[in-house]
Parts: sequence; structure tokens; C-alpha cells
Amino acid sequence: MIDKTPNPTQDAAGRQGSTPATTATTATGGAPGATSKGVPVELKELMDRSPLRTFEKAIGGELRPGQLGIVIARHGAGKTPFVVGMALDAILRGRKVLHVSLDMKTEHVREFYDQIFAEYVRIAHLTDTLQLHLDMERARRIHAYLAASFTLEKFKGAVAFMRDHASFTPDIIVVDEYDFAHASDGDLAGIAAVATEAKAALWMTAVRHREEPVTDPDGIPAPVAPHKARATAIVDLHTADHGVKVRLLKPAGYGTDGTLPFVLDPTSMLMKRA
Repeated sequence: MIDKTPNPTQDAAGRQGSTPATTATTATGGAPGATSKGVPVELKELMDRSPLRTFEKAIGGELRPGQLGIVIARHGAGKTPFVVGMALDAILRGRKVLHVSLDMKTEHVREFYDQIFAEYVRIAHLTDTLQLHLDMERARRIHAYLAASFTLEKFKGAVAFMRDHASFTPDIIVVDEYDFAHASDGDLAGIAAVATEAKAALWMTAVRHREEPVTDPDGIPAPVAPHKARATAIVDLHTADHGVKVRLLKPAGYGTDGTLPFVLDPTSMLMKRA
């Protein structure tokens, strides 16, 4: 059932989740955040080998403050796991993340983070994971605006409040399930301006529909095509037999058709080599 509350819901810093967390042992780089005390060597090595490193190289490096990345997919095709995977990876490397959800309650979004975190723990064979999980939650805020309650003013006010009263300034802002179909260029400019002022990179997700033809000369699906000039990176996800394929539409020129050499595993929600 959709929550009709017009104000955003938010997770609490330091809240203990159902997934255990880990004690850090190796220092990480980046801004102070989730893993300011470091991460276990096994987990750091796993992250160093992650397909996300290939993705970062393909888009010319991590997005800089104020830059926009857009992930496009049909409903249920992996948009949220993809951006949560990127966000959690950034958190474990010392960044802070604000995740804004426009179609899920806070606890549902948190479940995505916890499941991917649990997969990292399982693959790295970690045991004592309490502290790392607590650190992860302290470096992440989740705001949910349901029932079309999201406005630029509320968003701007929430970011300012966190900065001024909670000493929390995100390095990355995720806006999940944004309605690009009804967005003006001014709407996107306003959201990007908030990210720029916060000195945060901005990732947004958009829904495309199967029946909509792609008429853009650069192959950008509607409804993102009218806004493509604002984006530094545009990614298209589509389901295949062995996972969700990831195709880079902008910047153009990767491989023959932009398809990256990894897929999103729908079971673990991690990236894996194709």
C-alpha cells in the first residue's frame, strides 16, 4: 500500500539493520564516511576487482560534483539495484550518499543496501561485520517521497537541513524513479543545482516503456532523450538470459554498441563479468 504522507521519511544515522556489519582493518581513501576506519583487506580486494572499476573507466572516471548520470530501464529491470550497488561501493570507499526514492518506502530501499552488503560479506568470507554495517548506515541517508510528494523546494530544504543541522554533506546523490516524462529542462537544472551546491555527483533513474520507439539520433530512449545534453553518462539496462545487460549510451564509442563486459545478477544484485 502506498504511503500518502507528503513529507519524506528518513533512516536514522547509526541505526542497526538486520544484517551484521564488519570491523574495519585497512584504511580507505575518499572523504570521511562509512568506512573512515577502513575495510577488511578481503573486502577491499573484492571491490578493487569489481566490474564497477571497468564502468568508471568507460564513463571517464567517477562523476564529479554537479555532473549527472542517468540509468534507464523498464520497470523491474534493475535500476534500483544498479544505483544502490554503485552507492554502496562508494560508501565502502569512504563517500557519503543521499538516496532519494520516489517510489519505495525507506525500509524497502534499506533492504536493497542490506542484501548487497550481505553478498559482499558472503563472498569475502567475513564474520565480524557489525561495525562496518553501522559505519555504512551512518554514511547513508534515505529519503522517501511517495504519492508524488517530491518537489524541488522540499529536496533543496532537506539537503540544506542535513548540512546545517546534521553535519551531513553527501558526495553522491541518488534520485531513483524520477519522472523524466513530465520534467522540464528547468526541473532538471534545479535538481542539478542542488547537487552542485552540495558538491555532490548526481545519479538519477528513469523508466522507459517497451512500446516507445527510439527516435533519437544518438539512440537515447524516451523520455531521457530531450535531456541528454545535461547528462555526462547515460546507461541503458535490459534483461537477458543470464542477467541484466548494461549498455553505455553516453559517452558513445564503447565497443561496438556500448555493451559493457558485465551483467547485473538479478539474484545477488551484484555486477558480474559477462
